[in-house]
Amino acid sequence: MAGFEDSGGAHVIDLRVSAPTLACYPNPTNGSTFVTYPSYLNGSTMMILDAKGDLVRSITLGGSGVLEMATGQLPEGLYLVNIAGTTFSTKLTVQH
Repeated sequence: MAGFEDSGGAHVIDLRVSAPTLACYPNPTNGSTFVTYPSYLNGSTMMILDAKGDLVRSITLGGSGVLEMATGQLPEGLYLVNIAGTTFSTKLTVQH
């Protein structure tokens, strides 16, 4: 784990260096969003669930670690974006 010593000589853990995550930006979005994910998830299924928990879209991830996802046809609201079979998840807000 990355860290450094503060001026008093104590070892401090740098929390900015953390485990890989799933993120959407911009968020909120109105036309498209970029989804970033660990590239080792290549071939995994990303699921978009609406606020009721219903599946509205599923996408097979490529190996680049970044996906541009069109959101213009999704109704306004809050969505859960997650990777099937993992603990990776994030929220996405769509506004028009």
